[in-house]
Amino acid sequence: MRVLLTVILVLSFTASAYAGERRQRIVAKAVKEAIEVIDLALERNSPLEEVLLVMRGSFSDVRFLPWGQDFPLCKRKPGVRAYVTLNSGIIRLCATLFNEEWDKKALAQILLHEAAHVA
Repeated sequence: MRVLLTVILVLSFTASAYAGERRQRIVAKAVKEAIEVIDLALERNSPLEEVLLVMRGSFSDVRFLPWGQDFPLCKRKPGVRAYVTLNSGIIRLCATLFNEEWDKKALAQILLHEAAHVA
């Protein structure tokens, strides 16, 4: 019985760790894509340079909770996938975001949207 319980616990922790790594890889690719979009705008001497630099900097603080947990604001309205609270500068990604399949461009657009709120 103990062996079975140990195996179940190890498998659940392994699955949770893999899910966390998967989310980190997905977010890292999307952040890279979003930064490339901002850098292109900066190369073109955009009049919004100051705003774009703040947006670019906001990607240094993108957070999500461990698998199975969620931020309280994610549950306030259906359809919330990410949000920024006033003056926090933190982009928070809801667990529901990871329940869907996103390509890196679509997720990058979500991150750019939230970065605009930061700026």
